[in-house]
Amino acid sequence: MSSKLADSLQRNSMRPSTPPAQTRENSQPLVSMHSSPSGYDMTFNEMSVQDMQRASSSDMHRYSHPWASASEDMLRSKSPDESEADLLDVPPLGPEFTKEEHEQMTRKYKRRAWRKRRREAVVSWSKGRGRVARFCGPKVCVACTFAFLVVLGVVLYFVIPRKPTLSVVSKDPIKPVPNKGAMTVTTSPTGFNMNATLLLHADNSNGWIPSHVSDLHVDVELVKTKDKVGSGDLSGISIAGRKESLIHVPLTFSHKSLNATGDDAQLAFTQACAHLYQGTERPSLNLNVKTTLGITGSIGKSKAEFPLNNWACPFEMPN
Repeated sequence: MSSKLADSLQRNSMRPSTPPAQTRENSQPLVSMHSSPSGYDMTFNEMSVQDMQRASSSDMHRYSHPWASASEDMLRSKSPDESEADLLDVPPLGPEFTKEEHEQMTRKYKRRAWRKRRREAVVSWSKGRGRVARFCGPKVCVACTFAFLVVLGVVLYFVIPRKPTLSVVSKDPIKPVPNKGAMTVTTSPTGFNMNATLLLHADNSNGWIPSHVSDLHVDVELVKTKDKVGSGDLSGISIAGRKESLIHVPLTFSHKSLNATGDDAQLAFTQACAHLYQGTERPSLNLNVKTTLGITGSIGKSKAEFPLNNWACPFEMPN
């Protein structure tokens, strides 16, 4: 054992001593590598070799004891004074969005901005600086719109249904149904009932297409007493265009007196529709016919009144 120690000390004494790296002047590199993969020339001298040896031994010690690495990192951490100095050097963070940016995110601001862009686009288009669908400028759009309106007006003139002009036929405008003896007189309460057909003349010469009747209502009024004595309704028929037609409206005459002996309307119809004896004459009645006509596809309803003066009752009460 002593012989081995003596040999080792002898070899170390024979090895030339290496001065410290700080005292060596212009130490030449021990290893020089050119054209490294990173594109930089790499040169190693004694000082760098020693540093690498120390680093490798430190890494081996760290990897062999993982908890030692954590303790060394904690020891290397900065002092509280240095940490506070670094924090003081960092500028404070401001708000994420400014007040104006928050306002621009609201729906109210976006709607106002959208309306403003639309107004600007319309003004730009009206001055000829913009196009609609890449070709329609102000002049072209105005011309196209005018032509479209003209064509639309012509088409509507022919396809919109017209309201026919109604009138009561002059001869026998009211016909009894089923016959003249169909009139009945009631005593409790006092009144009368009978069915008839009203003949109306419909002139649809101005219409280019048929007019479909959605509702036709008729009221018959006794002029003397202003009492409503009859009414009728008709719907679902068509009146041909460019011609005149005859319309049959079903009527129902009905009246009830307020007293047991009868009123003026009851007496007038009883006398006008009494049994016709040979050599006797019956008085006539003055009636007023009111119509309300509705046509499908036409706005509103047309109303008209037709007087029936000196109307001879077509009914005849039994003897």
